[in-house]
Amino acid sequence: MTASASQVASARPTTATLQVKTVKKAATVTATANSTTATTAQSLQVANSTSAASQPVPVQSTSQAAQPAPAQSTSQAPAQSSQKVNTDELIAWFDNHKGQLTYSMTGNRDGSDGTADCSGAMTEALYEAGASKPAYLYNTDSLPGYLTANGYQLISTNTPWDAQRGDIVIWGQQGASGGAVGHVQVIISNDPNARAISVNYATQGAAGTAVTEWNYDTAYAQTSNGKFLPYYVYRQA
Repeated sequence: MTASASQVASARPTTATLQVKTVKKAATVTATANSTTATTAQSLQVANSTSAASQPVPVQSTSQAAQPAPAQSTSQAPAQSSQKVNTDELIAWFDNHKGQLTYSMTGNRDGSDGTADCSGAMTEALYEAGASKPAYLYNTDSLPGYLTANGYQLISTNTPWDAQRGDIVIWGQQGASGGAVGHVQVIISNDPNARAISVNYATQGAAGTAVTEWNYDTAYAQTSNGKFLPYYVYRQA
């Protein structure tokens, strides 16, 4: 399951006619200015470090763990796809892996070794359903770029929507949802009473139980536990 944010003095050249005494004086002033500048910069650096340390740490979800940030560089842009993802095949990937996968963030993440996490499984399912070849296995922070490159559009951000089969929903504040504070799932039946399927930690990592489906509204309420849980909904154009 899910988001934080960062972000010389000029010395006039001396001329050949200046006296040695003047040059020494200028050098002394310059050295003093440089020392002051360095001290100030060092103080700012300490202040910035203190400010960064004071930022709140995202609260981890207790109902399901999510995936770590990928080891590969996130600067690699997802390849654009000229074909649409087949929603039936996407959902079938999860159905076909029921009883076969164990939740893990430290394995292959895509099900190839019998383990997976939510975003690694979603990346693989999308690819096998017609999406472009992924640059790597994405997490919930980097997955949106892969979705938009493959014809999905963001249709809702933290606002109620009419869920439809094939909608992909990401939980967790964008930019801060990597690790155990984000989740991704695909809607398998329309509203009202929409249901979703995913690889998740709902069974606490019990062997062969990573793929489960649930009533979306119920799962959201249980996961958010009365608190606001950011969510983003993507749908094929």
